[in-house]
Amino acid sequence: MTLLEDQWDPARFAMECAEQVGMPIDRDAHGPIYKTLLRRGWPEFRERNLTRDSSVCDSWWDDLTLDWLRESGLDPNMHPDVMSKARARLQDTTDVFRVFSDTRPALQGLKEQGLRLAVLSNWDNSLHRVIESHGLSEYFEVVIASLEEGVEKPEPLIFEILLERLGCRADQVLHVGDNPLDDYQGARGSGLHGRIIDRSSPSPEGIYISSLLDLLEK
Repeated sequence: MTLLEDQWDPARFAMECAEQVGMPIDRDAHGPIYKTLLRRGWPEFRERNLTRDSSVCDSWWDDLTLDWLRESGLDPNMHPDVMSKARARLQDTTDVFRVFSDTRPALQGLKEQGLRLAVLSNWDNSLHRVIESHGLSEYFEVVIASLEEGVEKPEPLIFEILLERLGCRADQVLHVGDNPLDDYQGARGSGLHGRIIDRSSPSPEGIYISSLLDLLEK
């Protein structure tokens, strides 16, 4: 993600949480079971996201975890402990999702320049919670999670939704992302300006930037 360092791997995360509450996990055996259940259930999760109801989406993860424990031959009575550990870790701003060092000062600088800011991400309903828990919500007028809209970048419709929510023309908006197809080509195909952030590159050029702070110099 452009704003946050993302260490999200659902199967690994579930196994780590189970281990941390004292459950005996065989990663080679239990990981594939989780991934299979996740893949099978994903269409339903997408449907639940359309409700925009966090409790409806959260209950899907609860059910998935319980099914995983049962199919893995693990103690289903430990389900509350596993979910409690998972929720605590997801609220920890130094664990699964961490704010890049350039994010906050760049957002503050752009805000001080009088620019309006929005988030458009291929993410589920939890995007709002992640943005808020990491202290970033104050910077954004609009936060759009693709699964809530039923369409993802690079499809033009999701950029149209962004423009409608902002009340802007396409040529008034700069979209910054880390994926050349989803972010840059998607934005340009819908008439927006685009930049790609590559923090591993010390010498950005053209459409590339190496830090969000580079936007303050444009």
